[in-house]
Amino acid sequence: MNSCFAAVIPALVVSTALSTTARRYENGQVERGGKLVALKKEYFINVRPLDVRFSSGERFVSKDYSSWYADSKEPSYDAVVLVGDLIYWVRHLDSLSDTEFHLAGIFSKNDSAEFITALSVEQHKERVVAYLGGRRDAIAKIEGKNDAEKLAAIDAELAEEKKPLSAEEKAKLDLAMGLESITVLANASGPKGRVQLTVVATLEDGSTMKISNRERIYRELFSSTVNRYDSVMHVEVKMIDDETVKFFGEIPYSFDNPQSFECNGKAGLLGRDHTSDQGLYYNGQPGQDAPAVTVEIAKATQASTSDGHEILRYHIRCGDLDETFDSSAASEVTIRAIGGKGGHGIPRATGDGTNGGNGGDGGDIRITVDPAVKNYALKYVLRGGAGGNASDPEKSNPYKKGSPGTKGADGSSKVVRAEVSIP
Repeated sequence: MNSCFAAVIPALVVSTALSTTARRYENGQVERGGKLVALKKEYFINVRPLDVRFSSGERFVSKDYSSWYADSKEPSYDAVVLVGDLIYWVRHLDSLSDTEFHLAGIFSKNDSAEFITALSVEQHKERVVAYLGGRRDAIAKIEGKNDAEKLAAIDAELAEEKKPLSAEEKAKLDLAMGLESITVLANASGPKGRVQLTVVATLEDGSTMKISNRERIYRELFSSTVNRYDSVMHVEVKMIDDETVKFFGEIPYSFDNPQSFECNGKAGLLGRDHTSDQGLYYNGQPGQDAPAVTVEIAKATQASTSDGHEILRYHIRCGDLDETFDSSAASEVTIRAIGGKGGHGIPRATGDGTNGGNGGDGGDIRITVDPAVKNYALKYVLRGGAGGNASDPEKSNPYKKGSPGTKGADGSSKVVRAEVSIP
């Protein structure tokens, strides 16, 4: 095996029943530092039942779908998992339902990198875990709790991938087999945005039909390659059965990327909540102050959007949030740094009233804008949290009523023009 490839992907074992015909999987990506990094174009995998063969010519076979990779100090379990049109190479598995593993490779059946890069590393891992079984335990490990809503979404996605084509889908697929030419409509908000492709196919009778890359039949008909640059993407789409039917175009991003961020303080505990020694608070507790917010804004590129707006790069930090993204100067970015509401009180056993907690202060925001930036659409709400209610006066001693908490102070804002560099 080519030594460069071996350094990235050391060994492979089949762990799931695969198609009875050979399939070629290309456009490999590998997990590095929590992100996906592209492998060289010449690397691909051919898959047959119980037989995996690399572009280097080396072949791996497993009759029991499992093995130990022991060429290191700590033996590890490797596996291949086929989910839809993506094949995953996972390493360092203690068992098939384990969530602690590394994505040594992700390859696509139809040479379409954008189906891989549209998802994050964690989203890919969730698909692997869900496919391998033990879904509830595995998702609970990932999330720290049993997230039924997320689990249901994964189950629904996998069920959708596995079910046979409907009569309507089959009819559309049969009709599309006779297409004569294609053009492509493509849209993405920026270099990191999800790419939406729609093939407009011209049929033999001159009529046209549209096929979105979100439709399952798209991957039966077309292979796609999307190369992303600062302000445009190069899109190439080919018909799998006839590569003379193809489209190539340079398409600008829309950068229509409105964003909203919540940097709010937590609400105060209620009087009925328990203290550390299992007593009751009775008085409502103060709401948490919202964290301070810093925003940096610079030009992402000298190019403009198709409608003439600057393309900006934002870097936003508050609390645990640390976010960088590109957006049109006309797209609104909203930040809320609102203080937590004060908790409300409950009457004491004696009947005495109790106070509501004070609201937390709104967060302060500091905005640094590069002098090269002409316009931007940043909005922010820095409101103090509302005070909590006193205990119910109807249930309290009329001579010892509690008082409501006070509203928190609003946060302050400061805008500075200074040179900004955002990687």
